[in-house]
Amino acid sequence: VAAVQQVTVPAGISNTSLGTAQSLLQAAGLTSTVTNVANNAAQGTVLNANPQSGTKVAKGSTVTLTVSSGPSNVRVPSLAGLGENQASNVLGAAFLNLGNIIQQTSTQYPAGEVITSNPPVGTSVKPGSSVDLVVSTGPPPPTTTTPPTTTTSTTTPSSSSTTSSNPQGGNGHTRQH
Repeated sequence: VAAVQQVTVPAGISNTSLGTAQSLLQAAGLTSTVTNVANNAAQGTVLNANPQSGTKVAKGSTVTLTVSSGPSNVRVPSLAGLGENQASNVLGAAFLNLGNIIQQTSTQYPAGEVITSNPPVGTSVKPGSSVDLVVSTGPPPPTTTTPPTTTTSTTTPSSSSTTSSNPQGGNGHTRQH
């Protein structure tokens, strides 16, 4: 009966991509199983191997690779009422990126303050996700009342030469009664 051939678990299977580690193991005549764990290392990075590199094992043995599935999800923090820079810092601390800035008028929030975010507060997202901010430009300008006034005053003078004497005469009659 032939003796079981011993092989050494190859070096370089930790802190590398899963594909690289599996190729190295296969070349050494070993198989692998994968255990995924949430970790801040990039998704697909081999965190450790069991048995470790350098260990002598029987050819055909299985090496268990612990692989990062990426960081676990994070919740979008509350950003309302913060300035753009503060909001960006809070997002960074939560492993999130600042996305697009959408400007919107607001009577509730002064210019430069965050009104809301997309995705909204409390949403569970992958780390590294972008969060768009809706930022106040301050209250809307009071231009809505100006155009009708301008239109009315423009119409009145054009017809005043002929019509102005009649309404005044009508007012005079009303006062007499």
